[in-house]
Amino acid sequence: MKTTAYSSFNTTNYLPIEPICDELDQLPFLQRTYRQRKSDSKVDVYRWDDMTIDIDESSEEPDPDRKIRRLNVMTNGITHTSWIDPLSVLFQEDLGAAELARIREFGAAR
Repeated sequence: MKTTAYSSFNTTNYLPIEPICDELDQLPFLQRTYRQRKSDSKVDVYRWDDMTIDIDESSEEPDPDRKIRRLNVMTNGITHTSWIDPLSVLFQEDLGAAELARIREFGAAR
């Protein structure tokens, strides 16, 4: 396997979801509704009233052909085309708000 900046970052900052999900399973107000375990992806989905919470551990890397394979609508209403790049907005008018959110979450790091 070729080491890339993404794989190095992922290895250094790896956080398994099992301990997180073990804790979430103990909360009486959360109900696990889905669990998937694959070689490159682990997902647990919980429901809290009318809210769905996904806990996702995957080893995906950015797709260089820029095809949209996933749309994420965040709580601030901005629609992103990928979970990897915080500036991968679907609508250009959301770029300024996405940049502010990126700075709030990640600081000056790019």
